[in-house]
Amino acid sequence: PADVGLDTAGLDAFAGFLGGRGCVVRRGYLVYEWGDPSVRHDVASACKPVIAHLLFKAVEDGRIPSLDQPVVEWAPCLKDINVDLDHKDRAITFRHMATQTSCYGVREAPGEAFDYNDWQMALLEDTLLLKVYGATYESVDEKVLHAVLTDPLQCEDNPTFLAFGPEGTEGRVGISVRDFARFGLLYLRHGNWRGRQLITKANATMAVTSPLPNSIPQTRGDKAELCPDQ
Repeated sequence: PADVGLDTAGLDAFAGFLGGRGCVVRRGYLVYEWGDPSVRHDVASACKPVIAHLLFKAVEDGRIPSLDQPVVEWAPCLKDINVDLDHKDRAITFRHMATQTSCYGVREAPGEAFDYNDWQMALLEDTLLLKVYGATYESVDEKVLHAVLTDPLQCEDNPTFLAFGPEGTEGRVGISVRDFARFGLLYLRHGNWRGRQLITKANATMAVTSPLPNSIPQTRGDKAELCPDQ
């Protein structure tokens, strides 16, 4: 740590306060670690930036024309639900889903409110990984996660979309702290990894500098129809 201007005693105190396992990266170097930084762990909702990265890549690779493509073109179930709300879900776009404003499962129209919910993420992940990328959950690590992101990042600990095994846990990202630190460093470097642009600088910048305005209200939470059996 001292080689990059960090105080080891301060890092020791920091690690002791946090517990568990972790690492500190400075100027591209792994300079400090505690616990076992190679152990994969379910990162829960911190997987959302990974999903967003794969969404940007789907646009860049021409798999979808833009973030504003209606999701119904990939998830036809959205076409038929919520008749009493004028089929509002037909207007959901990938941008709505990435910003948690799709209002899928509540009565507001897409873009009208912020609604952070898991069933929206399930629909987004299934649509993106299984339909846009054409993978199965048995092949999603090899065909999508590794091929598009973690192999180019030279990850060491085999990140996975099956954090707790293949049954009932699809989409739960398991990744080690040192591999996840690589992902953070990728965005600090505006999408560039060892001279290779893994995501355009424009998209890498937009991902971390385009917050929703405070004028968007939170959902009232009044439930609406979901896609059956999704």
